Amino acid sequence: MKDPRILDTMTIAEASAFVEQDQQTLLQRWAETFAVSLQDFHIGHILTYNDDRSLEVPPDTVNKEVETLILLLLQQGLGEEIIKRYQPPQDAFALSKTELQALPLRARLHIEYLEREVRELRITTSTQKDQIRKRNWARS
Repeated sequence: MKDPRILDTMTIAEASAFVEQDQQTLLQRWAETFAVSLQDFHIGHILTYNDDRSLEVPPDTVNKEVETLILLLLQQGLGEEIIKRYQPPQDAFALSKTELQALPLRARLHIEYLEREVRELRITTSTQKDQIRKRNWARS
């Protein structure tokens, strides 16, 4: 539901005055980093923020900050294009070593199997993309 107090032309710093305190905290670094209006945010901002911020804080913190901004944009009817293109980093949902060790052996073995399968699929997909690019390039 759109907050009528927040205008699309506001910056994050201006808009964050109208959100909950925990959201303000998560948006603070965004406000310091980008002084653009909400309507002007695009996927490039998200990717740049992800790359730069991940050098300073753990991935889960970056993910919470990105999710908070995206939710604010969506609440205001913005950010649809970002949602279509944004993919959180793979390690965002990874279990910590402690969490993994706490799982039963059978679950750990299954996770390892699935991770191998995902790696193989990524390699296959990458190879297929390269083959398609080469074929398309040869046609032109």
